[in-house]
Amino acid sequence: MRKGIEKQIAKADAILTQLKPFGAVVAGGAPRDWYRNVAANDIDVFVAGEPSKEELLEALELKECNLVELGDGDYSGKHQRFVGYSFEDEEGQEFQILCHRKDSVEEIVKNFPNNLSMAIYYGEGKFWYDDWFIVGMDYHVGWFNDESDYRSDIYENKILDKFRGPLWTWFSDKGSILRHIGGNEGPAAELRTWFDDF
Repeated sequence: MRKGIEKQIAKADAILTQLKPFGAVVAGGAPRDWYRNVAANDIDVFVAGEPSKEELLEALELKECNLVELGDGDYSGKHQRFVGYSFEDEEGQEFQILCHRKDSVEEIVKNFPNNLSMAIYYGEGKFWYDDWFIVGMDYHVGWFNDESDYRSDIYENKILDKFRGPLWTWFSDKGSILRHIGGNEGPAAELRTWFDDF
């Protein structure tokens, strides 16, 4: 693991410890990039529930001017939006705190609009990757979920900019991925036993 990634994970651990009362995890782009042995541009911390800005300021030991509310954008989907805040630590590492009225962070991540973001870092070295995330990384395939509450054009373009080109193939549904990587035999046949929803 590259030294820069280890440093980012250590920073994430510290933030997750501060936000532990809110059930915080790091999800999406950062654990995905760490899986690829690439340092993340920013670190998105997801919270199930909607703590107030004052509660976050106290937990993070920040001054009010250092915690900036995010406007509509990457995290505004068709039906839902996160209440989000952004801040930088003393070394310039950017964090985003994304709060949502859901019972669990897993519920949020399972509803992400594409498989390449279905990744969670719980802290203390514990990662979780959705099966479709692993398939996507292993076979260089992705899909966008039209039914996701969080799908937006800005978010979709951001992902495509990162995973575009001859190595990557994009699909509109999971079944097309299985057909693409092996039809009814080989890898696809094994995948059929992994996923209950196929």
